Amino acid sequence: MVNNQTEKKVEGFEKAWDSTRSFLTQIKEDVDRSVKLLRLKGEISQIKREINSQYQALGEATYKQIVKKELKEPALEKLAKEITKLFKELKQNQKKMAEISRETSSPSIKAKSSKSKEDSSKEVGAQKERS
Repeated sequence: MVNNQTEKKVEGFEKAWDSTRSFLTQIKEDVDRSVKLLRLKGEISQIKREINSQYQALGEATYKQIVKKELKEPALEKLAKEITKLFKELKQNQKKMAEISRETSSPSIKAKSSKSKEDSSKEVGAQKERS
């Protein structure tokens, strides 16, 4: 009788182990499949970025040819004019930024800034004397 109970327990453990092993095998297969899919998604994203980069290079080369009058294509010329217009706007905004950067601050702010610089110089001098 003890033998029979032991055999039943062993059978139960074997069934549980088989079930667990089967479950773990399935999980491993699912994880492997997921890893492969993620890897492929990453590769696809990289390829798409490269395609976009090549499109950009093609567009830039085409634009330069149109501007140099080496390429005549009305539909592309229209797009090139729009790009040229955007370049002009970009340049204007960059000039405005440079002008604003060169402008002096209001007198009160400038005075505070000068005083702050003087105070900093005095502090540095005092620190040097202490050393």
